[in-house]
Amino acid sequence: MKATCSGYPRTVLVLGPSGSGKDTQIDKLAALCGYEKIGTGDMFRREYEKKTPEGIEAYSYWSKGVWVPDELVYSIFSIWMKQYDPEKPWIFSQVVRAPGQVGLFDDLLKTYGRSLDAVVLFALSEEAAIERMSLRRHCPKCGREYHLKYVPPKKGEVCDDDGEDLVSRDDDTPDSIRQRLREFNGKTRPVIDAYTARGLLVEVDASPPIEMVWQGTRKALDTWREEHS
Repeated sequence: MKATCSGYPRTVLVLGPSGSGKDTQIDKLAALCGYEKIGTGDMFRREYEKKTPEGIEAYSYWSKGVWVPDELVYSIFSIWMKQYDPEKPWIFSQVVRAPGQVGLFDDLLKTYGRSLDAVVLFALSEEAAIERMSLRRHCPKCGREYHLKYVPPKKGEVCDDDGEDLVSRDDDTPDSIRQRLREFNGKTRPVIDAYTARGLLVEVDASPPIEMVWQGTRKALDTWREEHS
């Protein structure tokens, strides 16, 4: 871990509803601290692009806004993890989203001689989450991500790099968004409660603009460092 972040948690799990901006904050932490970013969303998309049987099966769930079953998630995840450096700090995005995954994640970390140090929850209201997701776009050619309010393209709705028309994600339709929010509230709340009981939860208000959320994230981790020094 970089000197700036000395004393920060080595193994971090990030939670938050869709639209909370957690991926932006993860990117900032990775750049500042040297965390390796690990997430099942990227894993599912890559496996689907490769047309693996597991990737196609997972797509049949997440493309409709329905969560992929625990056993399938961790069947793919245990193989996916082999590409990451076990000596580096890790930050996981949304890899535990239902109670049945808490133990599966603990077991996976144990195979690398690690345990979970902190869980960062980016809290956001349902109304704000729906509004934010309706403005997300990406370039289908190069994959660059945009947000029409927070990270807009320079001109219209075309990619700054290659001029390709921007598109919404398959799972950012209104019905899929509402379904994901229902699933988050129904399934992830017990996960949050479990990690709170273990003394691992760190909460950040995700409703302000990006830079203010970043300040809140740094403050939360600085507080964690002080409490664990």
